[in-house]
Amino acid sequence: MFRATLDDGSQVVCKVSSYGSYFLFVEDHDRLFKCQQLLANTRWSNFLATILSKEGRVYTWYDETCWAVFYVDVERGEQLPKIVTDGDVQNLAREIAEFHNACNSIAPKLAATSNSIKGDAIYFLDQLMQPNSSEVFGLTQTDISTVRRSTHQFLVELEDITFDDWPKIPILLDWNLGNFSVKRIEQNGFELMSRWDYDWFRIDTRLLDFYFFSRVSSKTGD
Repeated sequence: MFRATLDDGSQVVCKVSSYGSYFLFVEDHDRLFKCQQLLANTRWSNFLATILSKEGRVYTWYDETCWAVFYVDVERGEQLPKIVTDGDVQNLAREIAEFHNACNSIAPKLAATSNSIKGDAIYFLDQLMQPNSSEVFGLTQTDISTVRRSTHQFLVELEDITFDDWPKIPILLDWNLGNFSVKRIEQNGFELMSRWDYDWFRIDTRLLDFYFFSRVSSKTGD
C-alpha cells in the first residue's frame, strides 16, 4: 500500500500487487465498486473506501507482471482495543449483522465471482491428488493423505448440507483490528465507521466473516 500525491496535489491510496491473478483482482474490485454504488443510499454509503473509476469502470494499472488499484482514503475513527470486552463483542455482532443484512439485499444485483469456498476446495483436492503433491506442498505423504482426506470430507459435508442453496452475499473477510474503525455513540456503544484493505473479498456465505471475527473477539487479543 502506498499513498501517492498526484500532479494537482491531491492524494490517493495505491494498492500494488503481483500475487495471485490480475484478472481475479479486477473481478473482486469490480464487484466491490458495484457494492459501493448499491449501498450509496444506506447508512453504509461511506463505510467502504471509494475505488477510483474511469468511464464507469474500476480503473487499474497493469503491466502483466504487477498491477495496481487506487482508492480515496476513508475517514478513520477509533480502533477497538487489542482485547475487546464482552459488550464490545455483542455490539460488533449487531453491527456486522446489520451490514450483512444490507449486503444480502444487494447480492441479487451482483454477478457471481470466479472464486468460491467450494471451488477452492475442489481445486485444492485436485492438487492433493497429483503424484508430486508431496513435493509441491513440502509435506510428507502421511500429511498429504491427512489433508486430502479432510478436504474430501469437507466437500462431502458441503453436499450433505446443500451448501449450493445457501445465500451468498458480498463479504470482506480478513477482518482484523487494523483494517476497520468505529465511531463511539451514546451509552458506551459504537457503530462501524469505515473499512479498508480488501484482499479477500468474496461473494459467499457470511459465516466466513465470522470465522475471521473470532480473531478480533479472542480473549488473547488480535
